[in-house]
Amino acid sequence: MKEEAQPTAPLLEETFAHSFATLGAQLVAIRQQGEKRYKRSPAYKQERKAARAGNWKPSKRASYTDEEKTALQVIKVRAEELRQVESIVNADPELMNLVDASIAGVHDKAAARRQTRALIAVAVLSLIVGWLLSAISPATALVQLLTR
Repeated sequence: MKEEAQPTAPLLEETFAHSFATLGAQLVAIRQQGEKRYKRSPAYKQERKAARAGNWKPSKRASYTDEEKTALQVIKVRAEELRQVESIVNADPELMNLVDASIAGVHDKAAARRQTRALIAVAVLSLIVGWLLSAISPATALVQLLTR
């Protein structure tokens, strides 16, 4: 009976999903570049003519450029590394908890920075509004209103 790997913690799972989604988006972009290049090529025009004439035969698409081949290799290596890290983390619950706690710490620090920025913005806005209100209505007018 094969023992099933323990699922990763939620934050870690989200991080892996985000990383794989990023790699997938890069792959799609490279594929779209190749398709655009192919559609501008004479081979595409010949294939379209053959398809209209009814004797269409699938042809080999335009090959990747050296730059695209390098990017594909980098993506492949990165995906293998992610899978390897994911399998290691899944195999050791202690390590999984440590990594998840580390990710949570990063998220907590980011939330604290956002909150600090929001507090500073509110303080500056309050200062400006107070200054504008004091410029609009002098203190003597306020005193007259309060004494009535």
